Amino acid sequence: MANIDSKYFPGIAFPAEQIADALEGAADYMDQHGWTVWNFENNEGSVCLRGALAAVTEKDARGFWSNPMACAADNVMSKYLRKHGMFKEPSDDSYLESDCPAMWNNKQKDKYAVVDAMKHAAKELRNGEIS
Repeated sequence: MANIDSKYFPGIAFPAEQIADALEGAADYMDQHGWTVWNFENNEGSVCLRGALAAVTEKDARGFWSNPMACAADNVMSKYLRKHGMFKEPSDDSYLESDCPAMWNNKQKDKYAVVDAMKHAAKELRNGEIS
């Protein structure tokens, strides 16, 4: 398996297997702690997609932007969501319509879509269907 670029940290990459483990761990973490939108972690401990990735890779749900591995897993989620047509085409140039996993998370109805997407992305990454 190839290494996965951390996107926001040039020159830092991680083995795909390690990123798949992080995605599965984040899915389990969200399933156990709950899901939220517009916040890495709320007062009850529920997390968004990026919060779950940060929580399992550095044990700090609010530390996404300083966490290269969480950013690499987020990069995989971008590829997975784009591959499966899960991003809405933007109606303008606003961030709210952007094709990033955080905005996709915020548009979901419940945690199950997010948990399932992370698990399926991990599986596709392990199978070499995402690189």
